[in-house]
Amino acid sequence: MAAVLLLVNVTLALVLAPWDAVVGRGVVGFHTNLPRTHVAALREAVALVPRDAPVSTTNRVGSHLSGRRYVYSVDVVGRAEWLVLDSWDARVVESGWQPARFKAFLRRIELAPSWVKVFERDGVLVYRKRER
Repeated sequence: MAAVLLLVNVTLALVLAPWDAVVGRGVVGFHTNLPRTHVAALREAVALVPRDAPVSTTNRVGSHLSGRRYVYSVDVVGRAEWLVLDSWDARVVESGWQPARFKAFLRRIELAPSWVKVFERDGVLVYRKRER
């Protein structure tokens, strides 16, 4: 009986849970169908941000910056001193999140004298808050 319950639970978990890679709908993660150049740009962007710095970021790269006390999701800045933006992030480019909202956020940051762009490559942008 326990074996049957285990088999049913595993089957349901594989079919109903969000395990895209397991059920064949796609691969989940940082490297999801991305060219090596883009993955390299993401890695370099993450490496620029000090380990203890508050950061605001887009979703895909956010998991690599989440071990901080203050982590915000774009378009929230909060106490962020760094911004790491992946313009290829599905949450940004798919219509469900409103790409116009991301573009408006990016325009605000570009025009704000308190932010300076320190990195831009392959659609990955990093901004640092200017010191006062």
